[in-house]
Amino acid sequence: ADNPIVGITIDINGKTAVTDDAGLWEINGLTEGHYTATASKTGYRFESTDVTIANDTQMTEVAIPVTAMPLTLSVTPTQFSEADGATAATATVTRTGDTSNALTIDLSSDATSKVMLPTTVTIPSGAPSVDFNIAAVDDTNVDSSQTVTLLATATGYTDGIMTVTVTNDDV
Repeated sequence: ADNPIVGITIDINGKTAVTDDAGLWEINGLTEGHYTATASKTGYRFESTDVTIANDTQMTEVAIPVTAMPLTLSVTPTQFSEADGATAATATVTRTGDTSNALTIDLSSDATSKVMLPTTVTIPSGAPSVDFNIAAVDDTNVDSSQTVTLLATATGYTDGIMTVTVTNDDV
């Protein structure tokens, strides 16, 4: 595999295996016939794949299409003043798919001189989202409004991206 994914559970006819560091797995003891292979791992969406095992045939590869699940980042309000302080805005990061495990999200911005946010937040097990505060950084510089890009990332998920505008309060 070009980009192997470790820890995917593969199921064929009730027999399971988990992918290793190379993305490889093995299921023995399947008789001749037609099967459906399914895969699962938190943060990924898989399509099932039909598999045919013929007499005296050893399957060496089964391709199971995979896509990362999206993270969604939303912010209210999307425009605020640098004078608005520690609770200038509230952000929500939301995941899709399996929520049975907690998920740690890494957060960043491209303008730490304008906004502050936690470096990580954790979506609790059983929950689809978590809220956190965005703080405005008040400086004494007279400058124009600044557009700031916020980024939420987690392994196995596509990034959540949002922009906010921080207005200046200095004259």
